[in-house]
Amino acid sequence: METYEATILTIVTMSSPLIFAVIGETISERVGIVNLSMEGTLLITALAGFAATIVTNSPYIGIICAGLLGGGIALFIVLINFQLQINQIAIGFILTILLWKLSSYLGQSYVRIPGPYLDIITVPYLSDIPFIGPIIFNSNILTISSIFLIPLSWYFLFKTQLGINLRSVGENPESADARGINVMKTRLIYAVLGGILIGIGGAAFSLHVKYGWSEGHTINYGWIALA
Repeated sequence: METYEATILTIVTMSSPLIFAVIGETISERVGIVNLSMEGTLLITALAGFAATIVTNSPYIGIICAGLLGGGIALFIVLINFQLQINQIAIGFILTILLWKLSSYLGQSYVRIPGPYLDIITVPYLSDIPFIGPIIFNSNILTISSIFLIPLSWYFLFKTQLGINLRSVGENPESADARGINVMKTRLIYAVLGGILIGIGGAAFSLHVKYGWSEGHTINYGWIALA
């Protein structure tokens, strides 16, 4: 492989976890929920994804488990915010510290353990595109999915009625409620969806970009994604 092709492949590969995390946070913030726990969420879901992969011998189950955990964390933030009226930012910072320490404690048994890798998938026709085809569309499911997720999320947010409803809830919940949109339900659904994508981003670190687990495995990447 030529040097420039290898460089682009590295960039695309390293970007996939951040793409999932950034789009997940974007959806969450657009609906009015600021998930500041992303730093801790990426750490704990990276561990969960790798641990589930080791236990089940299936990286796909690892991805699912990481996504569900990320969604569960987001659900917790929303419920605490709505039911107890605790500030979202305060919840996020507390969870970041808690999940960071928890991942360090629970992950001690998974340091430097080998496991199964994700299969390489070749996308028909797209992989035949000169230059970018073999680089982008001849990879694993996480890299390919992250590339498709960029235009799909844009189209959903700005070109569909559901996306318009989502943004209206985040920008002006009173007006959205007057139009008959269930603000609580909408925020709950899309905050959890955003959390699932962040969780998959965590799995993308430990199952693809930085394979395995080590203490502080995704340290600072959550803040980068937030920024």
